[in-house]
Amino acid sequence: VHFCGEEVPVGHSSVSRRWLQTIRASATQEECLYDLRKRSASFFPIIDPILRKYRIPRDFRYMPLAESALINDCVSPKGAAGYWQLMPQTARELGLSVRSGHDERRDLRKSTHAACRYLRYLHDKLGSWTLAAAAYNTGMGNLLSNIRRQRQRDYYYLQLN
Repeated sequence: VHFCGEEVPVGHSSVSRRWLQTIRASATQEECLYDLRKRSASFFPIIDPILRKYRIPRDFRYMPLAESALINDCVSPKGAAGYWQLMPQTARELGLSVRSGHDERRDLRKSTHAACRYLRYLHDKLGSWTLAAAAYNTGMGNLLSNIRRQRQRDYYYLQLN
């Protein structure tokens, strides 16, 4: 099993246990997964070429499914919004307009370009796509704090939420 070309160490008991929990949880959501699969068919042709342009692994095409279920007006309790669930300040730093009545986080093409720039930055800083995905989710500062505290740089052995 691989994620972005990096092997998932399913032979390690804690990793395989979490992997099985994820598979079991997904199996109970068959209808939801079917709906996501149908919805993604019209989104992937837009997302995939942008990922290629930034040399982002194709596995990241699933990130907006996990983040927002490909619903553009999805907003998290902390204020992340759009397909890629970008925080307002991060979106502005990535060149998106975020203001009342006009939020480019909700534009699939623009937000995908922004997310790719962010993922490329995270990968360049961390040297790993799994760590880049973790930093995207939890924030670079939080991830680096966990790496220092746990003295572990391998995503699969870090204790993260």
